[in-house]
Amino acid sequence: VVEGESITDEGVTQIWALNKAGNKNASLPDDEKGHFYSADCYIVLRVFTDRSQTQKSILYFWQGCEAGLRTWPSFLLSLAPMIDEKIAQGG
Repeated sequence: VVEGESITDEGVTQIWALNKAGNKNASLPDDEKGHFYSADCYIVLRVFTDRSQTQKSILYFWQGCEAGLRTWPSFLLSLAPMIDEKIAQGG
């Protein structure tokens, strides 16, 4: 975010998780957003429109301290095409 710009609640936020046990990518339901677990990896995609009506995207990555070393790369590779499409579609 550029200095002087602000992010509002308007926009789309999506979160995907890969848990160590299930080894499966899953979109988190709204009631689980904000609950990150140490054995899991997460990607948070925020798509919004700024004051000049330009679409912007912010992508956050989070890896729990107990997530396996192979979990993170496989998570990124499996979600990268979908995330590119989501950004292109505006969320």
